[in-house]
Amino acid sequence: YAERCLVPATHVHAVPDDLDLGIAATFPTIYMTAGHALFPVGGLTAGETILIHAAGSGVSVAAIQLAVDAGATVLATAGSEGKLDKARQLGAAHVFNNRTGDVAGWVREVTDGKGVDMVLDHVGTALWAASVFSLGIGGRLVCCGNTSGDTATIPSLGFMFHSGIKIMGSDPYKPGEFAPLWQRFCERRFASVVDSEFALADAAEAQSRLEANDVFGKILLRP
Repeated sequence: YAERCLVPATHVHAVPDDLDLGIAATFPTIYMTAGHALFPVGGLTAGETILIHAAGSGVSVAAIQLAVDAGATVLATAGSEGKLDKARQLGAAHVFNNRTGDVAGWVREVTDGKGVDMVLDHVGTALWAASVFSLGIGGRLVCCGNTSGDTATIPSLGFMFHSGIKIMGSDPYKPGEFAPLWQRFCERRFASVVDSEFALADAAEAQSRLEANDVFGKILLRP
């Protein structure tokens, strides 16, 4: 929550005059995390299907839009109907409440039994088995977080090796990836969804809102 930081000049990028600094501040963590996981790591291509969990999180808000822009079909899950409605507005073709039903069964239903080509998961433990069983032949599970726990068990080794499943960790993005995606963001190709704003002095209140898990998009702190 620092007001200032020291960075190399190579890591500084101009913000257009007509782009609010608060909106610009939402870009680096969520869009770069999502973009790196989807493309350099996951290799998502046009025509593929992808399952994205926790649609209300900042990373997933970015991932849904990036995947749709790349020509993929997005299936999204979340824990409330309100969040699912917003995921549809961002471009998700199919949505499902991951707290009330069988995620993998739903995925098989909407994909005519094939499963998805890729799962982007930063939830971790809670939806790990559902993520694995949602994958089709040769599917990739790309993990970039562990918000619900750090321990996960492969639910079926047989399913994994017979289906050629790949489990991939998404490492930090490379500095050279920043500028191209930042340019696309500055062209207003994607929406930056801000759930709420707080003064920096009220960071504790903002943190409490985040912990309550009733957030869609980013919480913005303004100094």
